[in-house]
Amino acid sequence: MGRLYYGSSPAYEFDDLVLAHLRSIVFSKFNHQESFGLTWISDGQQRSVWLHPSTDVVFEFDDRTTPELDQEWLDEMRAQAGTRVGLRIADAPRKGKATRRSS
Repeated sequence: MGRLYYGSSPAYEFDDLVLAHLRSIVFSKFNHQESFGLTWISDGQQRSVWLHPSTDVVFEFDDRTTPELDQEWLDEMRAQAGTRVGLRIADAPRKGKATRRSS
């Protein structure tokens, strides 16, 4: 499990593969000075944060190797991040394009 540190908030844990995809989206959005909402389920609770380029973000991975990114999933995530509701994190896609569910 990797961790996302955002500003002075506590660390948020994500699967390394999910976190690698999220990092790609955050870097892309922040590079264009775009903020967006991020929502996920953790310990049975829904959590949401507003990510803004002026706030420090740190991605910490347990695995030293970078997971292979799924371009189709990145495209879906990028499209969601650009909506009013923002990006809702789901489980990482598995081989065979498995259906994702909220995590």
